[in-house]
Amino acid sequence: MDKGKSLVRTNEDVITLGDILLKEGLGTILPGYGLVHELTKLMLGQVQQYNQGKLESRIQKFHEALLTDKVDDFSAETGEAFLQKEFSMEDYHALLESCARDLEEEKSELYGNLMRSLIDRKIAPSKRREFILLVRDLGIRELKFLRVNYIRSKYAVRTLNGFPVSVDKVTNSPGAPCEQIADKLIYHGLVDKQKEALNRLAMDFVEHIYPEPHLTPDSIGLVQPSGVRILIISYRLDDERNLKAANALSDALWKYKKITSSMIALTRGKSRAASLTSNAGVLLVDDFDRLDVVW
Repeated sequence: MDKGKSLVRTNEDVITLGDILLKEGLGTILPGYGLVHELTKLMLGQVQQYNQGKLESRIQKFHEALLTDKVDDFSAETGEAFLQKEFSMEDYHALLESCARDLEEEKSELYGNLMRSLIDRKIAPSKRREFILLVRDLGIRELKFLRVNYIRSKYAVRTLNGFPVSVDKVTNSPGAPCEQIADKLIYHGLVDKQKEALNRLAMDFVEHIYPEPHLTPDSIGLVQPSGVRILIISYRLDDERNLKAANALSDALWKYKKITSSMIALTRGKSRAASLTSNAGVLLVDDFDRLDVVW
């Protein structure tokens, strides 16, 4: 069968059975048993080709995730060491078969990433079988939910505009889909019910199915602050000009250096308490005749 005319490889969003017959050069067959026979045979071939193409695509994605950055440079010491590591064929076959049978092709890379961790001996023997079953049984929605909550739990993240992002309780996520996801994660033992958050098993699992670049705040459109905290102090924040200057400084600190800041009016007692949570401070003054230096 000509792959260029395959139903699977067609560029159309929709297609008719008549179109398929024409593509295969069978448009002149008269209605009746001959047409039914030819069309059935044709569709069977299309299904076989579709299954084969899907299997090849998944196997390729699985092994690309497994081998990328490991053996693309065979002269590298790390690449050579990875090639010499022994691994369980039972684990390999279990992951590859689950990958091939999974309804969600998006998970192919995650299966490969888990196999990579298994070869690297990063997973405790007691967790190997459990992780293989988890990646098989959880859907892509649950896995993405785990990834986002992992990042929010590990980092004090903010939005691109600098607004803090809170860590929602897993069991208190709004909306029916999130409730279903939470129930499934609880069922699989991935939630600390007392804290209503991901437990250590869940955090470990996420680290083994997602590569490090996919577990950073920027990978989900968030930002990790620099760690520097500036206290902006003014004698008169009730003055519109002073408040405007303080806000402009705060915005600039975040935009260019990802530095978080807070503002406070200078009064006795307040500045000392606020300074305990800040690394440095900036004092805004009304004129240059009075110069104040803050720690």
